[in-house]
Amino acid sequence: MLDAGMTGARLNLSHMGLSEAEPWLEALFNAGRSRGLRPELLIDTQGPELRTGPLERPLCLAEGETLELGAGGLPLPERLIELLEPGMRLLLDDGAMLLEVTAPRRARVLRGGTLGSRKGLTVEGLEYEAPPLTPRDCENLRAARDFGVTAVMQSFTRSARDIAAVRSALGGEAGIRVFAKVESREGVEAMPELLPENREAIEYFMAQGGTFSIATGRALPSFNGVRQGLPMNGPTILFNGAAIYDFQKNEYLYTAFLPDTVRPHITQVLDAWPEAAVELYHDDNAIFAVHANELTEAHLHLTHEPTSLLDSVDQAPSPISKALFEIVPEKLDGLCRYVSAQPWASQYEIVPSSVYLLELTAKGASKGEMVQRLARRLNVSMENVYCVGDHANDLGMLALSAIPFAPENAIESVRQVPGIHILPDARHGAIAALIRELDQRY
Repeated sequence: MLDAGMTGARLNLSHMGLSEAEPWLEALFNAGRSRGLRPELLIDTQGPELRTGPLERPLCLAEGETLELGAGGLPLPERLIELLEPGMRLLLDDGAMLLEVTAPRRARVLRGGTLGSRKGLTVEGLEYEAPPLTPRDCENLRAARDFGVTAVMQSFTRSARDIAAVRSALGGEAGIRVFAKVESREGVEAMPELLPENREAIEYFMAQGGTFSIATGRALPSFNGVRQGLPMNGPTILFNGAAIYDFQKNEYLYTAFLPDTVRPHITQVLDAWPEAAVELYHDDNAIFAVHANELTEAHLHLTHEPTSLLDSVDQAPSPISKALFEIVPEKLDGLCRYVSAQPWASQYEIVPSSVYLLELTAKGASKGEMVQRLARRLNVSMENVYCVGDHANDLGMLALSAIPFAPENAIESVRQVPGIHILPDARHGAIAALIRELDQRY
């Protein structure tokens, strides 16, 4: 792999320590030395994510079964068990299994499966402050330099305090970089704190008379958490271009939702692709899912939005702002080609927004169309509109930008947009760099 261009490795320490990986690390560095290289070594911490305890063998959870919580049953942190109350729901292994607390130290299985050791755990409706580092994390960080670690990925970062805890555990070790892995709504809400450079640049930009807005594929409920603490003085484009929302007035300024005639078209896609799921977004902050699969669970685990499971598309209330198909990455291109080839496809905007998501919105409901509409509403010439994006759903918007910008981590089709200016990685002050460039121009 080193001969093929590999420059380093990333080691997930959720289930092991550096000392246990020593033979593998020795082989990595020996291979590097034989080629005159010093491989980078990134390690992941366990972080503050709640996990189940160790198991001697996988635990089979049957639907309807009632089991003990704690020793002899489902291994959970004792301090957590004390906080559980009847009615609370436990999501295990990223939502693969679902339990409901029925009594002190007892729970019933609502969705079964096979549970392995140390799997992720979420408790709906419970605020639980887990420490940023586990004892094993601290042990690994103290030994990081001795094992050749060059960077640390702090899992489930919630605030700048978590990053400070990592630096403290490293003993102030210079030369070891620390990255925040933002994997929860709490972390998303803390982004301005985690990236003060971007925040300060945006505040400067607005103070100079600029208007800063967001164009996102997110629905209103999932963006609500993101916007907290985010400096912004312009209306927001939501639903991948299906609406413009003014958070100061708490109202929609414009909507371009899907017509009801979309229902049989969505049903046709689900019939042709039974492995696909679809999320249907309603304008009153509700989200519905049909044919929900493991990708639906993963997506909802990231957005933390309440979602109602439906048996058919016809059960979803009107209006539907957008439809979001979910399918495994290796089948996304095929699904996109299928939808785009249908005789009704010209009635909609069809665009992938991640490696496993395909978005369907009304014709004209795109980020590009809405950027133009928002500019007209704000009386801003398109010659003075500058956009930055990283994925396929940003292409229309970037094509209209006076200067198109993209972060270093953008997909290749975005990086190939004519006239594109590449900024630093989105995690390393991309917006601040954009504003500095505009400041130099004007």
